Amino acid sequence: MARRSCGSLVAGVDPSLLPENSLLFQGGYGEVGRTFNSFYWDGDQGVDGLGYLMWRYASYPKFDDRTSSIWADGLLDEAASKVLGYAAEASSLGLPKDFATNYIYVEGRNRHWIGLTSYYAAGLWSQFDPLYSQSLVSTPSLLDFEHRKANFIGFDLMRSFSSDLLEFPFDRPRVGWLYKKERGPISQRAFSGKWPEVVRGPTTEAKPWPGKVDIVSEQDINISRVVGLSSLAIFGVRNYGTDAIKIVQDSDELRNIYRVENLSKRWNDGQPKTKEDFSVMNDLITTLALSGYLTEK
Repeated sequence: MARRSCGSLVAGVDPSLLPENSLLFQGGYGEVGRTFNSFYWDGDQGVDGLGYLMWRYASYPKFDDRTSSIWADGLLDEAASKVLGYAAEASSLGLPKDFATNYIYVEGRNRHWIGLTSYYAAGLWSQFDPLYSQSLVSTPSLLDFEHRKANFIGFDLMRSFSSDLLEFPFDRPRVGWLYKKERGPISQRAFSGKWPEVVRGPTTEAKPWPGKVDIVSEQDINISRVVGLSSLAIFGVRNYGTDAIKIVQDSDELRNIYRVENLSKRWNDGQPKTKEDFSVMNDLITTLALSGYLTEK
């Protein structure tokens, strides 16, 4: 699934367990008709500027700050250029400029990113995916910008599936004043605070953790308290940071993605200084591990 609603929709169930002959509720459908961002784009910035604005949610820099980021010029330009095709399509369909971001979001990001991620992460070679269709792209155009921004279609869609879906807590407040004003108040459920329970299917056995269990040091714990990150993340950065920097330095492919000199500044010869430094290194290490560049010591 795209993301697990921060545990709210799978509370009480081990989210890593997928018994046979069962389906796990997939997230993402509630926001399928949502506007991509909260700003009103009127075309003044140009399509290139729009590209950088739309990638801001993924921590991409502003155009003027690109040389100080960890990302290589080629990657930044390629990411921004992804917007061009959808912007051209939106223009050819005669969509107003203030609706262009909706079109890019629903037709591009939702259908390809949320849809495919949900498909593969579910671990099932079947897909019930009626919502990520082109016909839904036009639906938000029936609303003005403020109602699109307030996600009326997404929230109404969730409630049509189950009337109490909006009562589950999100990672941050999502239901705004306009929706509550026109649809009425929505009560919020609280997290239970309980650890997930293991649910065994008829032919499923609990499996032990396959690797070794990392043990954090007192130093990791002390650093985590100062910078505000988990001690396990600090452990990973301190143990794999040098290897991660070297892997990027030695790879032509990765040097087209990362700006090595700025990564090295973040690493600071094994002494990251700030929470952002540790977070950048943790993200780098995670990416390298998931892509197979970095293996367990």
